[in-house]
Amino acid sequence: MVVLYIILFLINILGWTACLMFFIVRMCNALSKKGYRYPHIFFTLISLGMTIVPVGLILLVGVLAYKQLLVFDTTWVIVFLLVLYASLFVSFGLFAFIVRRFVPTRPRTGPRKVPSHYHGVSILLYVLSIASPVVFLVVLHLSIVNSLRLVSPLLTGALVFSYLAYRAAAPDLDETLRADTRPPVLYLRVFKGEERVFARLPRRARDVLSQNFNRYSRSPNKLYQTFEEFFTDSIRTRLGPFVALGNPQDSLPPLGAGRTYTSDNTWQEEVKRLATDALCILAPISQSKNLKWELGYLRQSGLLKKLFILTPPAASQPLTSPLARLIDFFVRYLTIDNLEKLQEKEAVSWEDFRALLSSLGYTLPVTDPGLGSIITFDRTGNAKTLVQGVRTADEYVEAIAMRLSQIHESLP
Repeated sequence: MVVLYIILFLINILGWTACLMFFIVRMCNALSKKGYRYPHIFFTLISLGMTIVPVGLILLVGVLAYKQLLVFDTTWVIVFLLVLYASLFVSFGLFAFIVRRFVPTRPRTGPRKVPSHYHGVSILLYVLSIASPVVFLVVLHLSIVNSLRLVSPLLTGALVFSYLAYRAAAPDLDETLRADTRPPVLYLRVFKGEERVFARLPRRARDVLSQNFNRYSRSPNKLYQTFEEFFTDSIRTRLGPFVALGNPQDSLPPLGAGRTYTSDNTWQEEVKRLATDALCILAPISQSKNLKWELGYLRQSGLLKKLFILTPPAASQPLTSPLARLIDFFVRYLTIDNLEKLQEKEAVSWEDFRALLSSLGYTLPVTDPGLGSIITFDRTGNAKTLVQGVRTADEYVEAIAMRLSQIHESLP
């Protein structure tokens, strides 16, 4: 009988975990509707609150069960299950009420300049991580081990807030263009695909594990890189300022292209202005209603020679080790800061992308050009594979620069 109770207990723990994940995703959706997105700290607080309340009650039940010398009977199981699920539903209802009634809606337009409290909090945490061991050791006369216990969480919090402060200070489109007067490079993409990995470099399990520790790194050597992380430095060095329209749901501006945030009524006019002024226009393989309009406008306006479609680099090799694939799944999809990826669709296939552009009058090759390819177009929309097998951002940018040079030399 005890074995049966243990099996039922494990099954219900799995069910509770599934419910928790479902509720967190629902809270993420509720916050997104109000303009909050990762990495805004409020989402972290919501997630932590939803976890702490049920876990606290579960521990309470565990203590009571221990006091009764683990006497398993039907009444104990019913009480445990009631506490297990009731606490989850109550905490979800409480936080849903807080979000709907008290959390203000963030503006959809205008610059995403967050007040400097992120920077101030990071400085405070750094100071506390240094001062607290001294106070505990000298004033309270605690042991060295006990004095150092707060250092790790304080330093972790300081690093997180430093990252948020860095994100908040990212220059917007106007600041980017004032700092660099060259014609801009325009980035077209699907908003939901901004965080999608463009270049995946690791192949071994230990490489995937190490990525979990440099997730917030600003290093160009990150193992998983988005389109902007992969290209931004090379574009700014070789071509010009990197700019894009911002996702209206951004709570903090992503690192990479300088963004401008417009309303639903004015974004098309902004795209027209930026496309006309741009030195070139870059886009990964993706599809959406708005992207379809943008690509259609480029063809109608005779701007196709500026357009370059880029596929992931040839260095983006698939993970070959089963252990590496398993770790990759948990690191990238089951962590709190990547919950949005659970709601994303798979990457667009070449066939779907080709069908989208064909409906707009483009002519693309039937076969997939493969990794590390740059697709360019003539004025009528006929595609040409410029290069294949490119592995680094500099190689991409150099090929684009040579193509632009050829175009400018051919102009009368």
